[in-house]
Amino acid sequence: MAEGEDEARRSSRVRTLKQGRLVLAGKGGFGIDCRIVNLSAHGARLKLETPLTRSEAVDLVFLPENIRTPVKVIWQEDNLMGVEFSEPLTWLKNLT
Repeated sequence: MAEGEDEARRSSRVRTLKQGRLVLAGKGGFGIDCRIVNLSAHGARLKLETPLTRSEAVDLVFLPENIRTPVKVIWQEDNLMGVEFSEPLTWLKNLT
């Protein structure tokens, strides 16, 4: 992550060890398991079980709640990835 990126965030992130799954659009529901390392209303840092080939259309599924939300991949480095939610998660307080 580049220096100063923390200051540029719209909301602070909370550490979490939630399970998730990245689902690729157009792949018949194919997904990659991940761990949600930290989370805010605007985005998250994910640790993937296997690296993901950059994809334009990706959804993040929060497990075990099975809540699905579209995300945009902002950065990726090996098995770590930063994503931005298409809309802020207003229900986040109920999840953490």
